[in-house]
Amino acid sequence: MRDWPVSFFVCIEPDNNCSLINNSISLIESIRLFGGEFAGCPIYTISPRGRIIPCETKQRLYELGVIHAELNLNLEYSNYPHANKIYAGAYLEQIARTEILVFLDSDSVILNEPAEFRLPPGVDIGVTPVWLKGIGCSDDRDLSAHLWKIAYSVVAKKIPKDFVLTRIGQETILPYYNSGMIVARRSSGFFHIWQSVFERLVSSDQVMDVLCAVSGTNDYLYRPQMFADQLSLAVTISDWDSRLKEFSALYNCPLHHKNKLSDNFQNMKFDLESVVHWHHNNYLGSPYVLGIVSDGSCMQSAKRQWIESRCFINPPLSGADNERFFEYFNNSMMAWRNAIAEMLQKDMR
Repeated sequence: MRDWPVSFFVCIEPDNNCSLINNSISLIESIRLFGGEFAGCPIYTISPRGRIIPCETKQRLYELGVIHAELNLNLEYSNYPHANKIYAGAYLEQIARTEILVFLDSDSVILNEPAEFRLPPGVDIGVTPVWLKGIGCSDDRDLSAHLWKIAYSVVAKKIPKDFVLTRIGQETILPYYNSGMIVARRSSGFFHIWQSVFERLVSSDQVMDVLCAVSGTNDYLYRPQMFADQLSLAVTISDWDSRLKEFSALYNCPLHHKNKLSDNFQNMKFDLESVVHWHHNNYLGSPYVLGIVSDGSCMQSAKRQWIESRCFINPPLSGADNERFFEYFNNSMMAWRNAIAEMLQKDMR
């Protein structure tokens, strides 16, 4: 049997409009089509809450050479789907045959060979910083510092002294990483440790009171509690600072925000032939986005045509949606910080 460099895994579950399933299939197809030396690597799809996917989906996974399992792994926090990756990763640390595991969010695709997934000796974890600050913390004056101090105290750790730069916002914050792409050595036990940290944080009333400071919002997407997995990821990774690799901007890349990326990374090219891993947030196949990310050399390429056929959102997300994201997200986070300020004022009375 060939000694493959990594094993990929994706969390897949049935949902109302099949977008999660469709996205997962697209991601797996992209690995097989565009992954280069990684195209034949083992791929696992896990349903961590035991939910059964359709028979036709299982057949397609079989055709793509995928190992699928429906398991009851995420039981206690089954109402929080973002924890699925944590429990799936801990399970695969026990059974996978490759030393390196690669988790990818389903709403992403591989566009070119992901050579950086071969972690060098001495490196156990590979991640990328968040795109925007969100619940991240700039310094002690930032109201979100209240959350981060509590989080680190719950697990009896010191707050790191180093910082990262957010990929789109270009904000300097405490180490805080996007959980949509994680590369880890199985021998490090990283996912098991992350699971332990996650459970300790979400079991803390203090942590959850701050994360849930904003109530009554109509859109779950931008509620701060959504980021409990990334908060626990940051706290976990603080033990790996000397064995951590920060991937280039071509990985976990929001290519649909190409203009902002091009301003921030002027020595890099952002298009279908340059970006390695596109975290597309359901913009895959959108005519608007394809017009942005394609240059003249790839207008008629097989890769572009494949991507164009992958548009499952009806109607496709538009340029207005893309720009509105920043305003809505930042306003949501500002409302959360204001709620923390009110909480702290009440505690002082």
